[in-house]
Amino acid sequence: MATVQVSAPRQELEGRITSALAVLATAPGVADARLLSDAEHLVLLEPWLGPGDWLAELPVPRLIEVRIGEPGPDAAALQAALDAAAPGAVYDDHTLWRGPLVRAAVALKRLAWLATALIALAAAGMVALAARATLAGNAEVVRVLRLIGGEERFIEAAFVRRLGGADAGAGAGHDAGTVAGAGAGGMGGAAARRPGGGGRLGHRPPFGPADAAADVLRGARMQWLRSLILILVIYGLMGVMGLLGAPVVLWSKRWTMAWMRLYIGSVFTLTERLCGLRVEWRGPVPRGAVVVASKHQSLLDVLMMFQVLPEPHFVMKRELVFAPVFGLYAIRAGTIWIKRERRGEGKLMLRRLKGQHKGTGHIVIYPQGTRVPPGEHRPYRRGAVLAYEIFGLPMVLAATNVGWFWPKKGILRRPGVAVIEFLETLPPGLPRDEAMRRMETGIEAASDRLGEEAARQLGQEERA
Repeated sequence: MATVQVSAPRQELEGRITSALAVLATAPGVADARLLSDAEHLVLLEPWLGPGDWLAELPVPRLIEVRIGEPGPDAAALQAALDAAAPGAVYDDHTLWRGPLVRAAVALKRLAWLATALIALAAAGMVALAARATLAGNAEVVRVLRLIGGEERFIEAAFVRRLGGADAGAGAGHDAGTVAGAGAGGMGGAAARRPGGGGRLGHRPPFGPADAAADVLRGARMQWLRSLILILVIYGLMGVMGLLGAPVVLWSKRWTMAWMRLYIGSVFTLTERLCGLRVEWRGPVPRGAVVVASKHQSLLDVLMMFQVLPEPHFVMKRELVFAPVFGLYAIRAGTIWIKRERRGEGKLMLRRLKGQHKGTGHIVIYPQGTRVPPGEHRPYRRGAVLAYEIFGLPMVLAATNVGWFWPKKGILRRPGVAVIEFLETLPPGLPRDEAMRRMETGIEAASDRLGEEAARQLGQEERA
């Protein structure tokens, strides 16, 4: 799409518009051209001049909308034809502002592909490193397998099953022979083998000592590796999607929220596929304008809360505003930042909340002010209760057990079901001390109950 702007004295304007339309009708590469109506001109002028009949009062240039065909016209030749037929007509194909945007989009696309390639290379390197480390750390297991009759293909298959596929297993199987030879301490291959194996244990029962020895490969090492890969992938994905979604952030808050929820949904899927950790919400999800006071144990409960609440406004520490990618999206989503250690910051937080909260949405506050690992106690602060008092809103309590599976620090992500449970709703108007007491006892009791459930899950996993 392009435009032609026609400027001329009032008595000559109609003639030059007619001449310009005639040139455009016969110009190669122009599919269609039409003069904007008086109403369309007034709509374009209103933001600058306000309402009024400006076409009659001022010598306003007129615009012709030009629809470009394939291939497009020769801009220089078309401008020359317009100069000859309708002096004062200017052809504009918008390349002056469109070119930098196109170049920026192409650069972002290339950067995204580069980041994706780096993530893939890092993941492949970690898998290869883990395979070698697992084999080296289990040289004795390989030695036992060979001593009781396991042949190369059987040992290789055990590692393939554990590492999760033929691609990983190919490299692992190649290394298995090397490590096995080292673990055998110079024992000959013939002495370690058993006739009639055919790639398996000769005449063994369906589940025998070899299978039991292979099960030693299961456990924390592979879970730790999968957790590391998950962390690399989700933070890499944050960078890629953050860059690709930058125009969305500038364009619309609604689309920003949708883009963020797409990313969080991808994180949940990856977490379940790689680490066996599912997320679950219990209790009625808050609707309308409320204050949500929640237990906070790790990043995962923030993602879960953002995903389930229709319009959340989080109160977060100021340092996160300066985090690459994350800070930009957090500000656009309407978060309120505070300096946790500064005196009077609670009053400043409330002023910001009043400026942003328009009577809708959820004010999400973590009363303990930081992530608190399971089993550790931190005092509850009064920020949530102050917001509850000043806005006169109901306060919904929320408990969680995510810290058992996704800890505050460390790499390991454990399999299980991470839960956020919405509890009772405190009605507006309760005395401050009663609201504080009911908030703390309600959240702590429910979080302890969910923690016991998580401990049972992890105990069963360890026994399995």
